[in-house]
Amino acid sequence: MAARFISATSSSVFTSGNSEDRSPAANPSSLSASAFSGPTQEGAKVRNLTVTGEVSPSGSQDQVGGIVGVNYGSIENCKFTGNVVGDTDVGGIAGVNAESGEIRRCESSGNVIGNHSAGGIVGNNHGILNNCSNNGNINTYSTEVTYDLEDITMDNLEQINSTSNVAAHTDTGGIAGISDGKIYYCSNSGAIGYQHVGYNTGGIVGRLHQGYLQNCTNTGYVQGRKDVGGIVGEIRNLLGGEIYKPTEWIGRFRQTEGELRVQIYEDKGQGFSEENSYFPENVYAEEKQAEFTVNFDGNVHYLRLDPAMCACVCKIRELTMNGQPVPVQDKKIVTTNGKILKSADGAEHPSVVFPTEDPNLTIRVDALDRKAENILTVKMEIVQIPPAVASDMAGAVKKFF
Repeated sequence: MAARFISATSSSVFTSGNSEDRSPAANPSSLSASAFSGPTQEGAKVRNLTVTGEVSPSGSQDQVGGIVGVNYGSIENCKFTGNVVGDTDVGGIAGVNAESGEIRRCESSGNVIGNHSAGGIVGNNHGILNNCSNNGNINTYSTEVTYDLEDITMDNLEQINSTSNVAAHTDTGGIAGISDGKIYYCSNSGAIGYQHVGYNTGGIVGRLHQGYLQNCTNTGYVQGRKDVGGIVGEIRNLLGGEIYKPTEWIGRFRQTEGELRVQIYEDKGQGFSEENSYFPENVYAEEKQAEFTVNFDGNVHYLRLDPAMCACVCKIRELTMNGQPVPVQDKKIVTTNGKILKSADGAEHPSVVFPTEDPNLTIRVDALDRKAENILTVKMEIVQIPPAVASDMAGAVKKFF
């Protein structure tokens, strides 16, 4: 049998980009790499799915995942419990998360075993991982590697010692085995690796290959042979194969903290938290011009938009929900920690000055025409200004927004 599943339950539908309905396969024995009978397509969505069981393919052992083998779409609020076993690109949720893929608020309690690129959430990440957690064990067994003396020559000695060829665990992480994508607010509490075995072993990522990592935590025990870290085993820049020292990498990251980045928070009745937030991609259509949409379901009561992580001025060009304007001047609907400036082009297009490094706008969406699925459209011009200037501008405004 290629794969065995004890149960698979879902409270919502799995839909692909061409609106084809799909669900966990009725014949699990026909599967080779996941709970679904193929990769998720770009634009596809998997939501609120819980899978319990074992994925241990007898065919190809590459791109093996507890939910999908390869994710090109969106996986949200899914859970996997059990065992996932493979060779390369092995993960508790997905074997590979493609560049177009996004995995949000997913949990894995499964044990993951893979020789190369094994992670609690994904084996190989090219896309976005946001607010995911793992408490399963990853590669916590020994791989015995032996060579006969006659097999070792001067010609093959270097090849035998290469991490890409060695018959041992390489690129093992609590969230991702290897990543050149983005990872936000993820956590691991599972045990990672085995004592004196394996290369590039990290509590969050085994090998960060020109990727991005922010606000992740690890409380699990991490072991390995070489390049072992509580957060990242190895940080490598793609160009020239440069390896960053941790202090140098942290310094470079801090230099970008004040940049204009938009963060979205959702409140479903339990307040705002970092765990229920994310950073939308491709926000800026051009310099200072932010244009993006926020997709959310009918369980969201409030949305909070943080236009930047620094003092700034925002000119609201468009703010609509399901095609209808949001009354930005109605304080029962929209609140903010900034102050409004008089607008020459109408009340629907105000400018707001934020004399704080945590600027935000909060929209009470349950007081608007909220549906089962909703789209908030946002267009803003965002300009970073010195905090002292922002304070002076805000002090000159008598009325709070």
